[in-house]
Amino acid sequence: MLVDDRLRLWIDLADTVVSMGCLAGNYEPQETRFVLQTLAPGDVFVDIGANLGWFTILAADRVGSAGQVHAFEPGSLTRGLLQRSVDDNGFGDRVQIHSVALGMRRDRGTCCRTLPPVVTEGYMAPAGDAGSAGFAGQDVDVRPLDALAIDRRVKLIKMDVEGSEPLVLRGAQNLIARDRPLILAEVYDELLRLVSGTDAAGFRRQVRDMGYRIHAIRDGAVGEVVTDDAVIGIDRPANVILVPA
Repeated sequence: MLVDDRLRLWIDLADTVVSMGCLAGNYEPQETRFVLQTLAPGDVFVDIGANLGWFTILAADRVGSAGQVHAFEPGSLTRGLLQRSVDDNGFGDRVQIHSVALGMRRDRGTCCRTLPPVVTEGYMAPAGDAGSAGFAGQDVDVRPLDALAIDRRVKLIKMDVEGSEPLVLRGAQNLIARDRPLILAEVYDELLRLVSGTDAAGFRRQVRDMGYRIHAIRDGAVGEVVTDDAVIGIDRPANVILVPA
């Protein structure tokens, strides 16, 4: 499919969530506006849980040949489609695709994928555990972001890792302290409990201890600070922006 009438994006028609949103051209519109308004030519963008590459491809176009995009996608099916999109757009000069999952430490894990008829990459589980019924698992390497060499200052991190957010942040403490990037992240209490053994309140405390505040997204930009009660009350997947205090 074409994005913005000129960028090519490979999708999976069996995926009724991400692919269908991309095909309709309205996948996460507020988040898309935020990413495009935040990045400028020459910037460095880290896409954690890149999936098909909607944000990777748009960001690569935005930062240009002087910029860098690091896309992390452990799922082999979606990573293959992502690689095709990078190749077809000629973005190999600026996009590096990493096949590992990100976490708190070097490890092995299982990337759980839902089975038809609703097919999309799911959450991370311990190695050898395919998770709940209706999921298939693929064992993958897990690495902390701090173990990977990203020498240039990171402007923006997008993180959609289905409940692994606290683990990813712990494994990226050095980079975050060095660069103080904006972080676009998903908060979902149910998956935080399942995958990371914490909850929305614990995530809020972790973000505060990092020296960040949680903000809403409004009109594609950083909105108001999300109150503690509002964070704790999130009972469905919600994207927020973590902003240095």
